[in-house]
Amino acid sequence: VKGGAEQQSITLIPPKPLTKWDKLEKVDGVWCWVYQHKVLSGAEIKENFRGIHSSGSVMIDISTLGVMDKQNDAVSDKFIYSTQSVATLKNGEFRIIYGNIYLKIDGVTTVEDGRQWLESNDITIISQASTPESIPLPQSEQAQLNALTMYAGTTEVTNTGGCNMELTYTVDTKSYVDSKIAAISAAVLEV
Repeated sequence: VKGGAEQQSITLIPPKPLTKWDKLEKVDGVWCWVYQHKVLSGAEIKENFRGIHSSGSVMIDISTLGVMDKQNDAVSDKFIYSTQSVATLKNGEFRIIYGNIYLKIDGVTTVEDGRQWLESNDITIISQASTPESIPLPQSEQAQLNALTMYAGTTEVTNTGGCNMELTYTVDTKSYVDSKIAAISAAVLEV
């Protein structure tokens, strides 16, 4: 953070990789890494195999996996996420909706084919979790973040990590209004 001639710097390293659903946030006065993504491993996916949908897609039950029931932006290492209806999924696409993950797999048409494919192909899906996990930062980092000062004039916040960022900037409106009133009063007195 830079303002005027002063510069402050803090480097934060999250305990695990961040996704678009995760953020650094103050929770009840404590700085936390707030993770709201879930990595579904091949073992979890195989264990929750439900069967073959009437569309021919493999169905994976998500009711016990801790992910949002419906989402439009999950990612997989083997499939492309699609917002199409389950009935129109193409081979190599998947969708999370109606309490299931639907995988459209070329050549898989029976329950046994689905089980065999899941056994032979480890798959990972990263999706939005149904409940966030908050991990408080160490006390030393808490103190550094709390000590950051925003400056009047221009404040520059730099992100060298290449991740998305949002910034909430609290303005001292009383000082701003008081300074404007003083400037107007001075201008009126000069006339």
